[in-house]
Amino acid sequence: MVDLEEDLFGPRNEEYQRTPASSPLPPPNFSSPLRHPGNHSLRGNYGYSIWNVDKSFGGSSVPLKFQTGQNRGTQINERFVAELKLSHDEETLCHSCPPFQEPTEIACYSRSADGNVHYDDRCLRCFRYGVLEETGTDLNIGFEMFVEKREDTESSGFGDLLSCLRDTNIPLSNIHFVTFRNNLNKILGTVYNRSEAWEMGVHKRLGTVYLDVHKLPEGHQSERQRRMCYWGYSFEQLATDDCIHKANEVDCVVDANVEYCALIKTKLGAHRIIMGAEIDCYDISRDGKRRYIELKTCREIDSRTVNRFEKEKLLKFWIQSFLAGIPKIVCGFR
Repeated sequence: MVDLEEDLFGPRNEEYQRTPASSPLPPPNFSSPLRHPGNHSLRGNYGYSIWNVDKSFGGSSVPLKFQTGQNRGTQINERFVAELKLSHDEETLCHSCPPFQEPTEIACYSRSADGNVHYDDRCLRCFRYGVLEETGTDLNIGFEMFVEKREDTESSGFGDLLSCLRDTNIPLSNIHFVTFRNNLNKILGTVYNRSEAWEMGVHKRLGTVYLDVHKLPEGHQSERQRRMCYWGYSFEQLATDDCIHKANEVDCVVDANVEYCALIKTKLGAHRIIMGAEIDCYDISRDGKRRYIELKTCREIDSRTVNRFEKEKLLKFWIQSFLAGIPKIVCGFR
């Protein structure tokens, strides 16, 4: 039996590590995604944009996996444990969507640069509105000092989420799913995106299903790819910190390991969910309440790329923000 104080997906959980992933179900059958018939046209200028937007089975666990269309025609993979069939017929499309309860924050934790976890909001940053008036900033500044994200170990990742729940004495007896938002992003976006494979860990204990993020193997990143990754972190710091964005200033070193995570409770249909969501920053609304903001970067769009931006990028932006109840998205075009 696994102690909830430890990471359910850590290497010391032999029950999870040794459970085979098998299912009698065939691979998911995805039909063509729904397409909007309307025309697309280029709108707006380049720059920064803002959008407002039950029975316990003990400890059974399996990795859940989705493969891209590139793998079709190969031998059936027994790691598939889900089946999804979609149809465009009128009977299917006339059904109403299940109600999604407005997300509510119930706890939070911060991870500082030294790797320590604190159950408070010390790493939450405030949005700097001055960035909306700035143009021409070089997001490459500070790349040589960039501290890249360390791979999660047994003492981090899902274990931090569970520790935060325990520290705040949040009961899980009536919770059906505990997960990171990243997993729900993948599930919600799969029907619209066939090009990105994903995999997650699934562990059911005492009636609650825990979903862990699994990172798929990646090839060696070129310097160009590392810089593109850095640009996102660089923009986040530029849009939140008051420090001067110059190289060789220790206080302005971009550290991808510093993060603030909100624990959010919501409900999809009859299923109660607690999710962990990394938050970029916040501002204060007119009624004095704190509201979160999602920060994004994107290549400047033109008449050739606007269709893909609206079809793919904006969809991902919306899914990520909608699930956590984030009302505003700020995008810096590079």
